[in-house]
Amino acid sequence: MHDPYPLSLVCYTLSNLLSTAIFLGLASFVYLRGRTRLLNRLFALWCISVSVWAFGVFNQSLASDPDAALRWSQLLHVAAACIPILFLHFILCYLHAKRMLVVVLYVVASGFVLAAIDSHRWLIRDVAPIGVFQFYPKAGPLYPAFLTYFSTCLFIAFFGLWREYHGSSAIRRNQIRYLLVATVLGFAGGTTTFFYVYDIPIFPYGNYGLVTVCAAMIAYAIVKHRLINTSEVLHKGLTYGLLLPLIFAPTYVVVLLLIRVKTGTIDYVLAGMVLTAFMLCAATLEMFHKRLETAVAKTMFKRQYEAYETLTGFSQSMVRVLDLTALTDEIVRTVARAMDTPVASLYLWEKESQLYRCVAFSGAEASPSRKETIHVEEAVSHSLITTRIILVREELALGGDRLGQPMLDVMDGMGAEVCIPLINKERVIGFCNLGCRPARQMYSPADLDLLTTLGQNAAIAVDNARLYEDLRQLYEDLQQSQRLVLRTDRLRSLEIMAAGFAHEVRNPLTSIKTFVQLAPTRTEDLDFVTNFSAIVADDVLRIERLIQEILDYARYQHRQLSEEDVNELLNASIYFLQVKGQQQGITVIKCLDPELPRVTLDRQQIKQVFLNLFLNAFEAMADKGGTLTLTTSFLTKRNSESYVQIDIRDTGCGIPGKDLDHIFDPFFTTKHESSEGREGTGLGLAIVHQIVVEHGGSIEVTSTVGVGTAFIIQLPYLPPPDLGPAPEP
Repeated sequence: MHDPYPLSLVCYTLSNLLSTAIFLGLASFVYLRGRTRLLNRLFALWCISVSVWAFGVFNQSLASDPDAALRWSQLLHVAAACIPILFLHFILCYLHAKRMLVVVLYVVASGFVLAAIDSHRWLIRDVAPIGVFQFYPKAGPLYPAFLTYFSTCLFIAFFGLWREYHGSSAIRRNQIRYLLVATVLGFAGGTTTFFYVYDIPIFPYGNYGLVTVCAAMIAYAIVKHRLINTSEVLHKGLTYGLLLPLIFAPTYVVVLLLIRVKTGTIDYVLAGMVLTAFMLCAATLEMFHKRLETAVAKTMFKRQYEAYETLTGFSQSMVRVLDLTALTDEIVRTVARAMDTPVASLYLWEKESQLYRCVAFSGAEASPSRKETIHVEEAVSHSLITTRIILVREELALGGDRLGQPMLDVMDGMGAEVCIPLINKERVIGFCNLGCRPARQMYSPADLDLLTTLGQNAAIAVDNARLYEDLRQLYEDLQQSQRLVLRTDRLRSLEIMAAGFAHEVRNPLTSIKTFVQLAPTRTEDLDFVTNFSAIVADDVLRIERLIQEILDYARYQHRQLSEEDVNELLNASIYFLQVKGQQQGITVIKCLDPELPRVTLDRQQIKQVFLNLFLNAFEAMADKGGTLTLTTSFLTKRNSESYVQIDIRDTGCGIPGKDLDHIFDPFFTTKHESSEGREGTGLGLAIVHQIVVEHGGSIEVTSTVGVGTAFIIQLPYLPPPDLGPAPEP
């Protein structure tokens, strides 16, 4: 039978029908994926306007009378007036650009919408035959203005993309590049429909697929949110654009043959409409089948659904639990509750004893016969290590194998109906046992699959918790070692202070001894008794203060903040070391600011800082002597923060430049053997740095080999809000 429609017209109309379906599907898909995001809503509206336009072209091309063709032409031009402004709004939203001009262009678009449906035919003058089309719209008096508006929107959008492209990072440039490629293809295809409006004999071949490829590329990237690289988007877009015709074409032929068999005629349009309706139904089913499946599960299989959701959620969240005891208890409780079993237990591998030990148990009462440990060579553990699959007691019993009987005995001893191996890094680190369900309900294959996944996640979580426990123990050991090192460092300082203390106590003791010796013979000499008593009392107080200083330093345990005079702390710290300095030919020069404000700090910690620096300076000048200069000053930085600065400068051997970046690193030392025959620990300056930083201050060092070294400490005038944890000596 003769076909009333040329093949080119049939392909043209079907491509527009296909575009209608695809754009409607894209609009729904993108909107549902991000209905709260303006970008998604704008894209959905743009897709709907393109879909309405394509549907209008489809019906206008097949209209059998001029009135119907004119109505469809007016509808497609209403959509065409919306397409450019929605596209421009979408691009400006994507670029985060100002959108003041959009309001004006929306008003212009509204004007063209009214002109398209106005009875005076300002936009569409009439419809007339051209080429293969029986009726095609002809331009009215406002059509040039409409084309100007259409081109202006596209120019602003493309110019914005181009300008953003040249001022963006590499990732952003990729995103903009794919947008330009996609939209140029799409609009190049769509605007070919304008030629026949002015009787230019160029068939609108661009509608055959370029618009669809454009939509597929943009939709794929929007769904991904983070817009991926251009090559992948092009690949996905072209793949989807080519895949649809490959599926559509043979199916369309089958539908045509079925219509021919049923009616005796070939109707291309009817076949296209049937196929499009079928594809829309399939797309809708694909979009909503997950939700429908979830709704059915919640309604018809509520217990199984809740168990699945509980175990799924727990398997994802338990990897964040780092306390091993809490983790194991929660595993057995959750699995028992979700699987509706009264008994569950968890066995973990102990490296020390080479056994699997029960570390958690959930149930009404612990069975007296329950085995606390399982040897690695016992049947169940050996089978789990060998096969690494779940053991189900019922399957073993039905198997009737003699080799299965030992496993049944062990499972009975554990009260287990199911044994789930916990496998991580190719090791069975444990297993979880589940008891019988009420009414001896079976564990379904879906339950076993879910428990297998849970076992894998539980193994990772247990390994993480054990690693955390090991790290915490190492940290505690490190803290203990640090406390021992700090105590050793303090004892080293006390050793030096003791030498100074002995020297300082000798003179007061001499005066006391003299008074004690002379007092019995001069009891009648009131002047002698009065004056010498005052001297002795002062010397006793002096000895008490010295003893108190040493006791405070030796007994110090916890940080105690107080307002202190830094100058007084420097004097107290250097006091006991001056005797050693004099013996080594070291001169101490003090340039202390008398107006220095008091600073909130820990007296004993800062004294330890000074003592460590002084001892290092003395050791650097031990061979040839030298000068130790102590300077304090008050300064205010550009950010209006005020600091007390302490400059400790010696004329010792200096520190090589290659070592300066590492002197505050723990266990780094340049003193392989000191002048006193002792090797440095490399912790003195690390302790100094830690204490200064925890006080909110800073310490810097400058040094020249053969000239000397200077340490510059800055302590904040106002204390920081949080001084952090104090190191325990």
